[in-house]
Parts: sequence; structure tokens; C-alpha cells
Amino acid sequence: MGSDLVADKFRNSYFESLPRFSKWTWERSVTTIGSVASIVGVAGLIFKWERLEKSQLDLYGTLYLFIIVCVLMIYIFIRETKKRHRYALAVYHVHYVNHAIRDCLSDLQIGRNQTLHSVLENIVNSIAFCFSIVEGRQCRCSIKEVLHVPDLEIQTVARDTISRQFSVNTDRERHLVSENSDFEKLWNGEKGYARYFQGTNLKMMWSRGGYKNSSFRVVGEPERLDIFTITLVRKWNLPYRGLSL
Repeated sequence: MGSDLVADKFRNSYFESLPRFSKWTWERSVTTIGSVASIVGVAGLIFKWERLEKSQLDLYGTLYLFIIVCVLMIYIFIRETKKRHRYALAVYHVHYVNHAIRDCLSDLQIGRNQTLHSVLENIVNSIAFCFSIVEGRQCRCSIKEVLHVPDLEIQTVARDTISRQFSVNTDRERHLVSENSDFEKLWNGEKGYARYFQGTNLKMMWSRGGYKNSSFRVVGEPERLDIFTITLVRKWNLPYRGLSL
């Protein structure tokens, strides 16, 4: 028991020293400033169109375009220089996950049981941070288990900290493989989904009838709104819009 506590303490201290995803960076700051400047510039140009003389209008438009180009150049420079840095930070998390799995398996081989739930929580947290750093946005991670064959019920084994704290708990409902497009396609090995499922735009997939999720029973079913040839999805209450398995 004492050795397990020492191992958990060491693993947790190492996990706390890993790189974290930052919600505010220079890249996002420049993007925000550029977006605000674009809106203000266009609005000012529209509302003062008749009051400006031609020379003033030309100067205003040229200056506005110059600022937008400068902001775009700065954004591209920051994004390109930070890309390799983000990949380098993600390697630490991959290394940590491999070590956590290796240590857990080594302990099992010598007959020493670890608190598996604690190990899995650290792993899903690290994977979530890893993808968040690479993608530049908050990502989530969980481990699922399929139980009760032939019903094929899905049970969540571990969730990352962000999901546990800020997402609606849907575990009280019974979730089946057949009620979820992602798990169903993977389980049946459908063409294109034999090894993984990836949906970068679940709202679009749902609007086209290609996505179903049993969590809708808890968070509410989305609504489809058709305006001429444009399709909008309202009341999307899932905490994610893209999914990879």
C-alpha cells in the first residue's frame, strides 16, 4: 500500500509539471484584435459613407486595408512559428502516457496492484492536454467500455477533468452502441471507419442524417432550420462539435 501511494504521488507530481493548454495566447489576441478591427472598420465606413469626401474615403479605405494586411501577416507569422513549438510540447504528454501504461503493466506483472482509476484519469487528462496544445483549442478525452453483450451497452470508465467539471453528466442514462453513430460504425467496421471514427463537423453530419447520439436524451435533441438552400442547426447542447475515436 505504501509503495502504491509513493507511485501515485510521483506520477501526479510529474503530471502537474507537464505543459498545459493556454486559452489566451498572442495568436488568439492578434486574431481577436483583427476581428474587432474588421467590424469597426466596415461599420465606420458604412455609417460615414456619405459624410466623407472622396480623398478622405480613399485614405480611410487604404489605411484600413493596410492595417488588416499587417494584422494578417503578424497572425500568420505567429501561427507558423508556434506550430512546431506546440508539437514539441505535445511530445511530453505522449511520453508521460507511455510511461504510465508501462509502469502499470510492470506492477501487474510483479503482483502489485495500482489504483487503476487514478492512472486512467491521469492518462485521459494528459491526452486531452496533448490534443488541446496541438489543435489550439480545448479538447476532451474519455475511455469507454462495451458491456453486456449482446445488448452492447457503453459505459464511461474515465473522463478528463474538464469534461467532469463542465459537461452534463449523461452516465445515468443507458447508452447502447446502436444508438451512437460513432460507436456503431467502429463496432461494425463500416467502410471508412474500420480503425477510427472522425467527425470534424457533427452538426453538419446530424443535419444530413449521418449522426446520432444517445446523450441527446439528456441534453435535448437539436433543431434543424432550413432557410432557402442554407441549413442551420440550433440548440446543439453537446459540449463538443467534433469527435475522434
